[in-house]
Amino acid sequence: MRLLLLLSAPALLGLLASCGKDPQSGRAATKQTVPVTTATVTQRAIPIQIRAIGNVQPYSTVSIKAQISGELFEVHFEEGQYVKKGQLLFTIDPRPFQAALKQAEATLQQAKASLKQAIANLAKDTADAKNADAESARYAQLYHSG
Repeated sequence: MRLLLLLSAPALLGLLASCGKDPQSGRAATKQTVPVTTATVTQRAIPIQIRAIGNVQPYSTVSIKAQISGELFEVHFEEGQYVKKGQLLFTIDPRPFQAALKQAEATLQQAKASLKQAIANLAKDTADAKNADAESARYAQLYHSG
């Protein structure tokens, strides 16, 4: 019984102290109100974030090697983003290659023009050869006839 009184005495003192007078003003303590705010309820997806210290290892790594050299013009992905096979990753500045293509096309047109000229020269030379053969045959006939 004494043990019960000893255990309940501190609890009883705490209860009496909380119901007593305010130590600063000497008046009976009054309960203070707590302001409450409200908000509208919305439903949305919230990403799960875990903040921890540790090491991260990639699921898989890929080495990317350019087949041509040039200045990197644009990047079409963000670091850590999932990419799919065949997806465009980088764009290399196309201007030097477009200039080289135009130069090659101009060289091709020049070669085609040279080929047409050569064909025309061949036709002229063939006609001249036929004319020379005809004249040679005529002069040979005149020579034999005296």
